[in-house]
Amino acid sequence: MFSAADLRRRWESLQHDSERLPNKLRSVASSLRKEGALPDWNFLDELTFYSQRFRDLRESMGCQNDRITLQELNDQIESLARCEQAEHVLNQAEQLQGDIPDNVANVIAEARHAITSRNEETISGLIDGTHALVPLVQLCDSECHLEDDAWELARQKIVQHFGNQVATAVIRGRISIESQHHQKGNMS
Repeated sequence: MFSAADLRRRWESLQHDSERLPNKLRSVASSLRKEGALPDWNFLDELTFYSQRFRDLRESMGCQNDRITLQELNDQIESLARCEQAEHVLNQAEQLQGDIPDNVANVIAEARHAITSRNEETISGLIDGTHALVPLVQLCDSECHLEDDAWELARQKIVQHFGNQVATAVIRGRISIESQHHQKGNMS
């Protein structure tokens, strides 16, 4: 599977060509109409190459629709990019260590299912920070340094969503996320 960034680069190349090729087509058509000149064969090669790249992008995205537009492909890439952002937050939540209560594990499992099914509400919440897992991840991540007010707000949200016992476990370090930096340090 290709990342949204890889697909975006391929889409941008197609977008650039889709803006350039129509002018070239008009020029070829004008020459044919006015002068009876044969088309520029390089143009036909460019058009064929564009078509192949478009088809390759469409197939890379798992799209079976032969009539999909470049804009519709862009919309799908945007959706994939948003899923990848949400996935990043969820991956951090799945890194939680310690005695993880069932209610936290259930929210993580529900979020995983929601991302897989492209539930926009959950995806948006994970991206914009309104999902219940975000403050939990923030306070559990040893590399996340929040200002005092933001820290207190995150603690309150944990209490609201998961209860006081979970908030206390997080504050006391019984639930945590081992940072990548710390993990690498232990490997050496």
